[in-house]
Amino acid sequence: MIINLLSARKAISALTAGMAFCLLFSCGTGMAMGKPVEKKPAGIYAEADLAFLTGGYQEALESFKKFVKEYPEYPEIVAARYKIARIYFNIGDFKNSINASLEWLNLYPDNPLKVEVMSLMGNNYNALGNRPESFRWRLTAFKAVKEKSGQDFQDIKEELNTKILDSIKTCPREELEQMAGYGVESDYIPYIYHRLAVISLEENRTDDVKKYAMLLVRSSQEETWVSMGRELLERVSKKTGGENDAGTITIGCLLPLSGPFALYGQEVLNGIDLGMDIFSRQQKGQAIELVIKDTKGNAEDAIAAVKELVDVDNVTVIVGPLASVESIAAAKKAQELGVPIITFTQKEGITNEGDMVFRNFLTPSKEVEALLNRAMNDMGMKRFAIFYPDKTYGQYYKDIFRERVKLMGGTITAVESYKPDQTDFADGIRKIVGSNNSRIDGKGTSSASSLNFDAIFIPDNYQQIAMIAPQFPYYNAFNVPFLGTSLWMSDDLVKSTGSFLQGAVFPVGFSPDADMEGIEEFVADYKDSFQSDPGVLAANGYDTIRLIKDILNKGGIKARKDFQKELHQDVFKGVTGEISFDEKGEVKKEPVLLTIEGENIEVIN
Repeated sequence: MIINLLSARKAISALTAGMAFCLLFSCGTGMAMGKPVEKKPAGIYAEADLAFLTGGYQEALESFKKFVKEYPEYPEIVAARYKIARIYFNIGDFKNSINASLEWLNLYPDNPLKVEVMSLMGNNYNALGNRPESFRWRLTAFKAVKEKSGQDFQDIKEELNTKILDSIKTCPREELEQMAGYGVESDYIPYIYHRLAVISLEENRTDDVKKYAMLLVRSSQEETWVSMGRELLERVSKKTGGENDAGTITIGCLLPLSGPFALYGQEVLNGIDLGMDIFSRQQKGQAIELVIKDTKGNAEDAIAAVKELVDVDNVTVIVGPLASVESIAAAKKAQELGVPIITFTQKEGITNEGDMVFRNFLTPSKEVEALLNRAMNDMGMKRFAIFYPDKTYGQYYKDIFRERVKLMGGTITAVESYKPDQTDFADGIRKIVGSNNSRIDGKGTSSASSLNFDAIFIPDNYQQIAMIAPQFPYYNAFNVPFLGTSLWMSDDLVKSTGSFLQGAVFPVGFSPDADMEGIEEFVADYKDSFQSDPGVLAANGYDTIRLIKDILNKGGIKARKDFQKELHQDVFKGVTGEISFDEKGEVKKEPVLLTIEGENIEVIN
């Protein structure tokens, strides 16, 4: 008899009593020439299986035990040991069933039937009233079968999923907290955190509601879970105060929370949440409701979201989106509908869409302007070389840098490009440093003073810079002053290539080390809430929502046009700098300039 180990329950039910009798009489006891015939392994197994199928559990148990003891090498030994564990469960001897199951898992850890055995462990612990341990075993079984295909596996998955969700729905707080420890990073952790937050809300445990709602927000990228977590945070915020007689003002938020830009959208939203004080015990000032829409990074969803925020949610102002395509589409629609929108895109010219469109994000032009003000006005540099990646980002920065140098009376001495996937930069470097600085032969002593440029601008990410900078000394170009963009910002750059980049200068939109009021508190609160360091996206989200709150708390905002006018007049000191908007809606704030000194990235004061 062959047992299908991948679907033991189906195999057992398919084994009819008639088949067992046939096998028993052909292979088991009988009479041959008037003499007893010794039972064979198949006969003993069939005898035990017949008793098992017909409910004779004690008889089946003894027969299976005998089979296991006498025929340990027989093919059906794996199924026999499993059925022993099943019989113990069926007769209510759950502890022996657990022991038999653990013994099976120890003997056959790679056998496909292990999913059934782990599921049986879950059933045993559930019967004993230990639901957290039952959850742990069922979750382990689910993980083992999750990626398997086929109807057999699908049936097992559905059964395990139903049992797991039922246990989460009915468990009390203490058991759920233990289950949360077992279920971290599983598909079920959002269900557990949501249930814990709801229980905490019912029990008026304000701090616990915030704790579990925040864990829920962090545990999943799914918009449904994120929205449910934020809704719970808003509910507990209203319970702890913050509303006033002026009523609630609604703010719209457009961000890519799914799709290719989801990681960046989530970071902005983290900053917004922190700025909304949803993690604080008390919220003061004008009551604000935040309505979040997922743009998915595309124009169509952004347009639909703007329309819904205006027509249905009646928002006073919109923050976001982030990516250029969705930002342009959202800006056009917001202008058409007459609602102020503060975008986070670097797309040049976005505010040309109309007087309702604002931008709180540094553009490439702003970065280059600050960089050259430092290089030319403070450091006395006049001659520059450009070494750029032949892609849209590099080409764009190359053009801006060249135009700005010319405008400020400087000179471009060399412009060379390289392919984005290039690793050997010898040809471009040789052309930039000139014929007087040929390949080093071990005797070269030339330095930056012998070059025909005062600094070289490389608009690329820190990974590429880490490959490019060390190759300059190979062509007698020592102590080269480098200039870069915000993509240089990484501690990894200093660790890997810092010795080749001493004195390099590059701009960023935010630095946790900048000497600005509120930065230290912001960084500490962000780490406490999200267990990570804040970046420029989080800082811009944080500043933008606090700017909006600052305007609303002054009062006098009766219409969207009132808010739009106030944006032009307000000056706000944030963690990204002093923020105000010019007549075109462009943010007026300066980048933070950084330099590399020794093994550190330092702020240039």
